Amino acid sequence: MDEPRHGLQRGENQGARRRPARRRRRAKKPSQQSVQQLATDVSKTVADGKLSQREKIQLSKDLNTVMNSTNISKAGVNTAIADAQVILTASGVKQADVQQIGADLRAIAATAQANMR
Repeated sequence: MDEPRHGLQRGENQGARRRPARRRRRAKKPSQQSVQQLATDVSKTVADGKLSQREKIQLSKDLNTVMNSTNISKAGVNTAIADAQVILTASGVKQADVQQIGADLRAIAATAQANMR
């Protein structure tokens, strides 16, 4: 009877082990529509060839930060969005496109940030 049951360590509560999984299941994902809109807008912008390879890499990192922003502070998410917009503006992307991508990112971030409440 000294053997742990169900993969639990001695003294570990089964309920405690399950709680993180429940939190993950409740996490809100961005809507398929908002992700598709971002993908479309970014694809159009990147396709024009104005972004250097280095800018594409940094933009990718900023997009990844926003897409996975559930456990990142609002300030951190806003910094990633602002950085993405600076990269696009510096690359000569039309201001309307920069603003649209910023709006797409804010919509996705709002859903992810709602999980922090």
